[in-house]
Amino acid sequence: MGENNPGLIEAAWGKAQAFRRRHQTQEAQDLLNQVIETDPQFAPALNSLDYIKYFQADYKGAINLVLKVIAQGKDQVDLSNYVRALAMYAGAKGMLAHYGGVLSKAIDGLAVKTNLDKAQKLQPDSPAVLFGLGSYYLLAPSIAGGDRVKAANYLKQAVKVDPLFADVYVRLGQLAKLQGNQKEYEAYLEQALEIDPQNELALDVKSRRCKFICP
Repeated sequence: MGENNPGLIEAAWGKAQAFRRRHQTQEAQDLLNQVIETDPQFAPALNSLDYIKYFQADYKGAINLVLKVIAQGKDQVDLSNYVRALAMYAGAKGMLAHYGGVLSKAIDGLAVKTNLDKAQKLQPDSPAVLFGLGSYYLLAPSIAGGDRVKAANYLKQAVKVDPLFADVYVRLGQLAKLQGNQKEYEAYLEQALEIDPQNELALDVKSRRCKFICP
């Protein structure tokens, strides 16, 4: 790939991203591993592979990847990738807390809001951060800070910033369902699948497996 040729590394990452967005997961994963082997600190590839690991339910693997981005520091990584790493770290920690025992819920659960707050201070208009905060307020129990009004506010902000962010529509749909609006729920889910017919979160909710949490 060319260890001393950043252009080739970026091109390979771009190709891997195209595979990932088409849900050609194995092709994306193989190429991302090659990129990371060539440049172990290439933040975009670490974040992209984190996304794949997350939807494979390998939350510890996802955390290990983004910690490599976070450990480099915000002065060494471009802001959007650093912030995205914090948001994805929070998301993976949330899943560990959800499926873990009492200790995990205390330790991993605390890391969710803490890291989302750090990310928000750095880049308040980041769609990943707005989605993360909206999901947190939607999915957290009221005793842990759950708040449907705040959830709606953050998710609607995320849609304004990135109207093609399919995951946001899924969470908005779940919120609508909680509020007793079945038609709005179905419309949001349909919108998510129009944007991305193979969207993992939308298909998970539609199938009622709820692997990625249904409130």
